Amino acid sequence: MTMIVALASLKGGSGRSATAGMLAWSWSQAGKRVAVVDLDGASLTASRWLGTPSSGKELGQALVQGKPLGRLLVQSVLPGVQLLPAGPELLTEEPAMERPLGLEKCRRALVSLQDSELDLVVLDCPPRSSALVMAACAVSGVVVLPVPLQPAACATLPDGLAMLAEIKDTVAPGLRVLVLATFSDRRTGVSADALATLKKGLGDGLLRTIVPVGSALARAMGRKGTMPHPRTPVAEAYRALAAEVLRRVQ
Repeated sequence: MTMIVALASLKGGSGRSATAGMLAWSWSQAGKRVAVVDLDGASLTASRWLGTPSSGKELGQALVQGKPLGRLLVQSVLPGVQLLPAGPELLTEEPAMERPLGLEKCRRALVSLQDSELDLVVLDCPPRSSALVMAACAVSGVVVLPVPLQPAACATLPDGLAMLAEIKDTVAPGLRVLVLATFSDRRTGVSADALATLKKGLGDGLLRTIVPVGSALARAMGRKGTMPHPRTPVAEAYRALAAEVLRRVQ
């Protein structure tokens, strides 16, 4: 069965889409068959980086109607990585997901990905609480919650964890949540203090891998299909993260 990993957050700028793309790339480099599903019809970051955004209409209608999503997957610009691109019309379909039975139909569409021939599917969720995010988390074996090592970002972590706790209590009792520290900057003491706070409060819920801040990834994401050099610290961190996530959930 295909393993589904969701990337969630309540605020943009956490490194969520970057993590989705880098995990997919790292897993594909390890011989895994991977797909990224972009569910963020506003930013379209993953779609622009890994391929070409769609209108979002077909994806939105499939989610609302509970139809299988496999037929919408296309080859991304990265070898071994498929992409289900989003588009702005996905946003117009989201209100229908909030109606009675909307959540269940959305969940039914997403869970169809478990029966694909892929090894892993990464869901890049929009940065908010919604029926779409709830359905994505409900079908996932694990949710990774990226948190920048900055005081303001760490202050919003309880809200993100509360959102996921509610999802776990209502629709996904077996859900596993792992927090990922991102944008670590060893040149300042701010990141070290923030990391110490996360370690104290989360224990095993905090992934050991720490993603450093770096211009290599930012430059790569500015060009379609470009990945940072494998020997850069950020690329090495994401390879370590890809291996750690599999160890933690298998």
